[in-house]
Amino acid sequence: MDKIRELGLKGAEKMAKVFGKKKVVVVGDGRVGSSAVFALFQQSWINEVGVIDVVLPGHKDENGEWVKGFNAMHNVEGDALDMNDGASFLNGNGRVEGCDYSICDDADAVVITSGAPQKPGQTRLELLGANASIVAGVCKQLKSHLNDHCVVIVVSNPCDVLAWVAYKTLGIDSKRVIGSGCVLDSSRLKQEIGDDLGIDYRSVNATIIGEHGDSEVAAYSAASIGTTPIRQYYEEYKGISGAEWAFKCK
Repeated sequence: MDKIRELGLKGAEKMAKVFGKKKVVVVGDGRVGSSAVFALFQQSWINEVGVIDVVLPGHKDENGEWVKGFNAMHNVEGDALDMNDGASFLNGNGRVEGCDYSICDDADAVVITSGAPQKPGQTRLELLGANASIVAGVCKQLKSHLNDHCVVIVVSNPCDVLAWVAYKTLGIDSKRVIGSGCVLDSSRLKQEIGDDLGIDYRSVNATIIGEHGDSEVAAYSAASIGTTPIRQYYEEYKGISGAEWAFKCK
């Protein structure tokens, strides 16, 4: 009986790891990071959301002008308190905690959003110089707190290259480092098509592939409205010919 009980407890522990509540830590509490924290906070399958922000020392910018440094921990703690105060109005049942990298010790996933914002007219690849050093710095601090099952998701731009930077800095299995890629772009495409056709965008199946940036490609040949190929849908319901559709896609 003791052996059966022991096996049962081990099985329960495995089930809890797979199907139990999850802990996610977001690094970076800017616009993207705080939005990610809020979205995660509302998920019923998440038990705890951790928030860490980058402490930036004073430095000179590219024009030689001095930029004052800051410690954003008080902002993080304030955001965490605000979200926890409103927990009773949301569907989730977790907690948000502002903390340091030690909170990652038992995390199931870490989402990196830290980085300089994209300026008007600036490409994502032009961000690489500044953001590569920021992401590498984050990963160096994260490395000693990363457990053997945690997955790292890189949202900072350019996310494709920075996912590689994170992978090389952390020195873990490449399967555990994921770039957000074209997920947001695909969502935008679905909404654009839905608006153009006057239908619910959730009925649209469309994907952007390639680099999350200027060279990305919309896979229109694989797109559909429900089970109807999108080109056929446009021809039947919008009266647009194949040639007109090809021009519209451009």
